[in-house]
Amino acid sequence: MARALVTEPRLLLLDEPLAALDVSVKTDIRRQLRSVLRASSAANLLVTHDLLCYRQPRVAARGRCRRPGIAEPVAWPDQLR
Repeated sequence: MARALVTEPRLLLLDEPLAALDVSVKTDIRRQLRSVLRASSAANLLVTHDLLCYRQPRVAARGRCRRPGIAEPVAWPDQLR
């Protein structure tokens, strides 16, 4: 995480960052991760299958962020520059 943040990225993609962790430490690590991400100026995209842990899960499909009954546009990669 430190290596990724030291370059001050505009976008940080976290693909299953907690997947390999034991259940007994996930809660603490998740709290620390949330704190680090809030302190960062980078937008972050967290990909996980552990949807029970997040209050407002979103699923992206074909460039749109989807949740039950609502589709919201999201930025394409060329718009993030």
